[in-house]
Amino acid sequence: MNLDTPKLTIKDFCAKVQTLKVTDVIELNLVIDQLNALNYLNFSGDCKEYGELLCNLANLVAPGNDHMLSKFCCLLYFSLHKQKVTLLKPSQEYLLNFTISAVQSCADWVCGDALMALSALLESNSDYSKKFKEILIGENGVLTKFLETDYDDKNIQYNAFQCLYSLMKCPGESSLDVDLLDFCFKNCFLILKDQLRSNMGDILVLKIFITSLKCLQYVFTSKNMKVGNFGELLGTLKNLLFYGLPGQTFTQDTNLYPTLRYPETSQLQESQSESDSPYPKLRKQKKNKRRPKKTPQKKQTNDAPSMEEDGSSAVDASEGIANLSLSSSKFLSETKVRSSSSDSELSDADNHSSKIKSLQASLRQNAYFVLQNIVKVSDRKLIFSYWSYFLPEHPVILGLVTSPNIFTTILKDPASQVRLGALTLLAEMLRGSKQFLMHADGRNARHMSFTSLSSILATMISEIHRYLLLTLLSENSSLLLIQILKCYAVLSENVPYCKLNSDILLKFLKHVKTYLNHKDIQVRVACIAVFCSVLNSDQIPVDIDELMLSSNFDNVANGNNSIDHNSSPSCAVHQSPWIIQLCKNNILNEEPLPIKIQSLQLLSSVIGKYFQKSFCFFEAIENIILFCLNNPDTSIQLHGAKLLDIFGRSINIVTNAEMKKSLQPLVSALWQSVLMGSFIKCLTNDDVKTLQSVCCDCLSTLSSNDFKTLQPKQQIMYITVLLGLASDSNPNVRGAAIRCLGLFCLFPSLNQDATFLDDVSVILIKSVEDPNVNVRFKASWSLGNLSDALFVNKDLLNKEISCKFFYSMGMACVQFSRDCDRVKANAVRALGNLLNYIPEQFIVRSAADVQVANVGRYTKIQNLLTVQYKNATIIHCYYGVFIFR
Repeated sequence: MNLDTPKLTIKDFCAKVQTLKVTDVIELNLVIDQLNALNYLNFSGDCKEYGELLCNLANLVAPGNDHMLSKFCCLLYFSLHKQKVTLLKPSQEYLLNFTISAVQSCADWVCGDALMALSALLESNSDYSKKFKEILIGENGVLTKFLETDYDDKNIQYNAFQCLYSLMKCPGESSLDVDLLDFCFKNCFLILKDQLRSNMGDILVLKIFITSLKCLQYVFTSKNMKVGNFGELLGTLKNLLFYGLPGQTFTQDTNLYPTLRYPETSQLQESQSESDSPYPKLRKQKKNKRRPKKTPQKKQTNDAPSMEEDGSSAVDASEGIANLSLSSSKFLSETKVRSSSSDSELSDADNHSSKIKSLQASLRQNAYFVLQNIVKVSDRKLIFSYWSYFLPEHPVILGLVTSPNIFTTILKDPASQVRLGALTLLAEMLRGSKQFLMHADGRNARHMSFTSLSSILATMISEIHRYLLLTLLSENSSLLLIQILKCYAVLSENVPYCKLNSDILLKFLKHVKTYLNHKDIQVRVACIAVFCSVLNSDQIPVDIDELMLSSNFDNVANGNNSIDHNSSPSCAVHQSPWIIQLCKNNILNEEPLPIKIQSLQLLSSVIGKYFQKSFCFFEAIENIILFCLNNPDTSIQLHGAKLLDIFGRSINIVTNAEMKKSLQPLVSALWQSVLMGSFIKCLTNDDVKTLQSVCCDCLSTLSSNDFKTLQPKQQIMYITVLLGLASDSNPNVRGAAIRCLGLFCLFPSLNQDATFLDDVSVILIKSVEDPNVNVRFKASWSLGNLSDALFVNKDLLNKEISCKFFYSMGMACVQFSRDCDRVKANAVRALGNLLNYIPEQFIVRSAADVQVANVGRYTKIQNLLTVQYKNATIIHCYYGVFIFR
């Protein structure tokens, strides 16, 4: 049969097909073969004409001609799935109806091809998935019988699950309704649970498992999914985490029960009675019940290769991290070895074995993906109660067979993508766990009669650190190193290190610091992020705080595990701390942009935490801020402005008067350098709205004395720019500028300037109608500050303020008082100041009646505002307190 058709176009095929009849079997067979050949040559034709051609071909496939139907279904699959041809909706709907009818009526040997074509059609467009849902997965749906666990033909069952997967992966939340979620969960979970112990060497079974897990990933992207048998689901998935992993077997009981209880009270009692302990007896009984069932596992483990036993026993028997890392590194290097033989040298058995291992690794990886989604959408307290099944809660004891957990995969799985999935799951479980881990306390000895929750959590944290450190020392992949460091970053944000042994944090910081000079840029970025997380934590021991500001970190890292508290700190001898020097070198030298940005974030964390100890590195901070603001890269400018903002906030919250007095000259000199430099360019950069917003926040931290030292031209320039930004199109910029102007209203050099106050009042009155609630809140707050300025200078401004000004301000206050509570509070404050300040000649009965009438519908506010015209007595409403004059 000649398939060489170099000159044929899609129009030629359409013209030829239009002349064919159902009886022209030979010609139709030739056309389909030619189209398949064109597909393989990456043929790309007109979507409309190609869709019409496929519909015409479908009309020519005679009922009962299974051979022709099989060829046409293959053409559909290759066109849509392989060549990514996009069909128009009419053609797609017609072909969907055709393939659904074909699945219902064709022979079993063709059914697999028809289901493949149906899967490709469903995947290419989501609009019809809801329309055909009842036909496909209803009570007597086309796919329903194929998805049952006892269906014999695994090839057809696999293709049916592919169709279900295509239904689930359609974009748009509307397609994932409750019925589809329930149907998918029921069938996928049953197939995983019932066939879990089937033939592990069957490729089709593994493919069905993988497709089912992919479906479950989409099921658990929805928070509407309710699972009744949650423990059984987690137990089944836990078994799949180690499916095909050497040395691991399945447990008979896949139903897990909660073992950890989150305390109802905010504080955990230090001394707990046995009855108050978090299920101590229940946990011990369950473990005793499971132990006899693990005896066969130990026996089967003995049949595994000796390399597995030697590696695991070396890990169990080690007492120090150094020994652990050496033995495990040797084990990992052996288990991760891949055969160097080419495919041509492999026998059929080797090819089959390699395919099985690849599918088993994909199965384990997808099981981790499902668990990640479950953790994301489930209640944190519910997930916490099952932590004991996935995280180690006991130290390693020689000779004791423990249940596999996430670190079994991280340390022993030969597939790097599976280890990456396990690390990602670990980070997701630890994220937001501060409310649980805050109860950990490792300072007291464990009770012999029972184990308290605080002791369990302390041991669990210690083991997680130990295993992560072991993984860090044994991994060489940059991608995995980055994920390990991310786990460290999440962990350090949530762990109360001040209630644990300080060596836990010190030990992992020593090893993490060695990766600051790694050849991979992203590894260095992740390493710096770990130190950011440590500094942002409020649960760090004093020893670590001193270590961060010292210059002897390298000495400690090289073997001196104790910090000499009698030694002079680095600031005393005018030496910059090692962490400041690190950031300075990364920012000022030629380093990649991600390194510079992450170093600026680390520097912001240092300033926010140790500002009161910043004497010794103040000059370095000043140089870095000026360097960033003068840098042409806007991202560097942005993070430099954020650093300046944190710097300004920190000086404003210093409570020690003596320290503030000594720092003020340095801060003033910094502000002069900033405001006289390129800061105005950053403030007026309309291309980067975030930068403008942050610059406005920086100006909000400026003190009145520093502003007063500016030249009058510069003062006018910054005020003019802020007035313009207060009407910007971006709500964040508007809000930041309005807030800054509200603070400027309190400056002694500006609160007596009637022109400035009038300009600000115009901006604030316009903000009453702003659609953004945050802008209205900041405007009402600034309005309160403006009224405070008027009240303080009432004698000086009495003759310069017009009646129209007071009326407009009062109307703005009334309109703000109709807003939400946080806006209303500031409006009442401003209105009280105005009523207390307003001169008697402006108290006109008609104007006052208008304002009171405007709030007539709001009884609470009307009761607050009473004007007695007879004696010109004004009730002053200030933060809800009324002062009668």
